[in-house]
Amino acid sequence: MTVPDQPLAGPQQDSAAEVPLAEQVTAVGISVPVPERDRARLEAVLGLSDVTSVLDALLRAGAMESLAYATGGAVFSSMSELRMFRVACLVNAGLPIDKVEQLVASLFKLTPAGARRIVAASFARYPVELRGSADGAVKEQLGRAALTADEEWEVRLPPGFVRDRVLSMCRESDQPDPKPKYGAIWLLPQETFVWLRAQLGMPQPPVPPEGAGERPGKAKRSRRG
Repeated sequence: MTVPDQPLAGPQQDSAAEVPLAEQVTAVGISVPVPERDRARLEAVLGLSDVTSVLDALLRAGAMESLAYATGGAVFSSMSELRMFRVACLVNAGLPIDKVEQLVASLFKLTPAGARRIVAASFARYPVELRGSADGAVKEQLGRAALTADEEWEVRLPPGFVRDRVLSMCRESDQPDPKPKYGAIWLLPQETFVWLRAQLGMPQPPVPPEGAGERPGKAKRSRRG
């Protein structure tokens, strides 16, 4: 498998001469053979039929970690610090957070709850580096929300970092709390949903047409304010 020639980090520049040496980035392309048995194991762990994009992220994360070791940029005093750094590399390599949690459970032989704790600790350890990924994961779920007949928003929040992030943001605000509905589906009051989107820099949700989402036979309720 060939990793595309893209820089691991840093903005692209028109001219390296105009960029300080410390900020210059060199793109290095590498080719890594991936045995089919390893691909099959990864498919089984993640429950996916195609893990090409996951393999790409894994190889990028491994390259980031190796470079940090070689340059002395990564020195760890405990196994927990090493694990958090590896999680950060996986996230920065573009692996979705839910897949990171699955991989962490498999790689470190942990329960799903234990894996979620490590991922949460990693985001706490690297808040600046991982903030964009954290916000992006929440935005993805909010962007898929559906308005109910009761003018609440159904949002899929499976156990893990994204749910914890949403609930934490709401607890620290003066907005009504989300409520569990069933399984991974949660209900967000209209004002809470609008507030969350504003905090994340998302456009406000469209105003539904009159009568949208009403149950058959249900009396229409008036909007206020």
